[in-house]
Amino acid sequence: MQTLTLLEILHKGGLVLLVILGMGVFAVAVFFERWLFYRKESLNVSQFLKGIVSLVRRRHFSEALDRCDEAHGPSVQIVRTAIEFHNLAPQQLRDTLAEVAAMQLPRLERHLFLLGNISVLAPLLGFLGTVLGMINTFISMESARGTATSATLAGGVWEALLTSAAGLLVGIVAAAAHQLLLAHVRQFCDEMSRTSVEMMHALAQAGRVLDFEAAQKTSITQVESATKAIKKP
Repeated sequence: MQTLTLLEILHKGGLVLLVILGMGVFAVAVFFERWLFYRKESLNVSQFLKGIVSLVRRRHFSEALDRCDEAHGPSVQIVRTAIEFHNLAPQQLRDTLAEVAAMQLPRLERHLFLLGNISVLAPLLGFLGTVLGMINTFISMESARGTATSATLAGGVWEALLTSAAGLLVGIVAAAAHQLLLAHVRQFCDEMSRTSVEMMHALAQAGRVLDFEAAQKTSITQVESATKAIKKP
C-alpha cells in the first residue's frame, strides 16, 4: 500500500487544502491562547469569598482590598468594586456591579468568534474544494475525448476528497474547541453573579452591625443622660 507524504498530499489537495489547513493551525493557536488565559484567570471562588466575606462583615475593608491584590480573575474585580463603592445605595451598587461584570465579558470572549467562524467556514471550503475537484475531473475527461485513464482522473478526485475531509476535520475540531471555551466563559459569568450576590449580602450584614453598634451607643448615652438628670437635686 502506497503512503503519501505530506508534500504530496498538499500538492494533490491544491490551494483550497492549504487555506483549510492554515485555518486549522490558526484555530489551534486561538484555542491554546484562550485556554492559558482562562487558566491564569481561574480562581477558587468559594475559598476566596469565604475569607473576603468574613473581613467585609467586620468592616475590615483595607485588608479585604489587600486580599484582592493577591488574586486574579473577573470575580476579584467584582469584589474590589463592591468594597470601593460600599457606601452607595443598594440598587446603585447592584447596577455598578452589573456594569463591571459586563465589562469583563469582552476580555473573556476575545477571539472566540474566530473559532466560531472557522467551524462554519472550514466545511464550506471543503465543499468548495470538492466541487472544484470534480470540475477538474470533468475537464480532464473532456480533454481526453473518451481516452482518459484513471491516472488522468485521479487528480481531481484527490482534490475533492482531501479538501472535503480536511474541511470537515477542521470544522469539527474548531466547533468542539469553541464550545469548550464557551463553557469556561459561562462558568466565569456564574462566578461573577454569585460573587455579586454574596458581596451584597455581606455588605448588608456589615451595615446592620454598624447600625446596631450606633444604636447601642445612642442607648447608652441616653441612659447616662437620664441617670445624671435623676441624680440632680
